[in-house]
Amino acid sequence: MRRRRVPDAGQPELEFRPPPAPPSDREIAASASVRAFARKPKVRKTRDRIEEARLEMERRAKSGDWEGATGLHLVLLYAWLHEEVYGVRTSELTPKWRGVAAQMADRLIAGEFAGDVGAAVDFMKWSWKREEGREKWRRENQKEGGRLGWRLQFGGVLVTDYRVDQARRSG
Repeated sequence: MRRRRVPDAGQPELEFRPPPAPPSDREIAASASVRAFARKPKVRKTRDRIEEARLEMERRAKSGDWEGATGLHLVLLYAWLHEEVYGVRTSELTPKWRGVAAQMADRLIAGEFAGDVGAAVDFMKWSWKREEGREKWRRENQKEGGRLGWRLQFGGVLVTDYRVDQARRSG
């Protein structure tokens, strides 16, 4: 049997307090909006996703199998080719602009290449081979010049040059 503690005459008795009232709808909404703004963005997940896509892009580049690749893979391929040709990392592809460039690349694949990622990659190879020759000439002749930016790469302007070059080569 349990013994009950009897308060000593010298100890104060505990006061009974009713439980606090539940928060009102307004208080809940206010605390939810504050929490929503107070959350930090999940940078680590984004970095991990980008790194995973970069590794997948490298694997695809080695194997030549681009089936199922996305605009993000092409943007990462662009960044890699930029560094290879110019010897400098592209600094304008911040996370925000990388997303915009990936959307442009997706539109390019869908609109200009009828969803064929392999054809879009062939276009990128052509444009970078051309740019590599131009950059070599610039360095040999100590000339300044532009560079192949992501807006030009994933816009439609260069695709026309690519198709003209293909038509000239085929006869």
